[in-house]
Amino acid sequence: MPESFALDRWGDFPEDEHFELADEISDAWAHVGGYRPPWALQIGGHPVSPQNDPVHYARGSEETGPSEQGGTAHGERPDDWALLATWRCGDDVTELDSGVAHWVIRRRDVAARRFDRVHRYVEMA
Repeated sequence: MPESFALDRWGDFPEDEHFELADEISDAWAHVGGYRPPWALQIGGHPVSPQNDPVHYARGSEETGPSEQGGTAHGERPDDWALLATWRCGDDVTELDSGVAHWVIRRRDVAARRFDRVHRYVEMA
């Protein structure tokens, strides 16, 4: 997502030029991979999300604990978190209109096999 990319890359107060650059990068990614890729399940990679960046959301959630300056939990860097999986629900889940479920995890938790610490984020298109 362009906004979260700009915040992660240039801090809490990116300049307008930074947001414009992030939009250009987002357009390039969409050109290569499509705005809505045809897959239903993605393991790892970068989030393709209709609303919000689930990795950025997980880092800023209250569940992660107190945040340091810059909005990341316990002074972690943006790269300390990773997308574990994304599932585009489709007709499998009738309660969610074009629902997308994301699972996000700290890289150190993957290394320690602590999958009980996975953050989930569900949204609708």
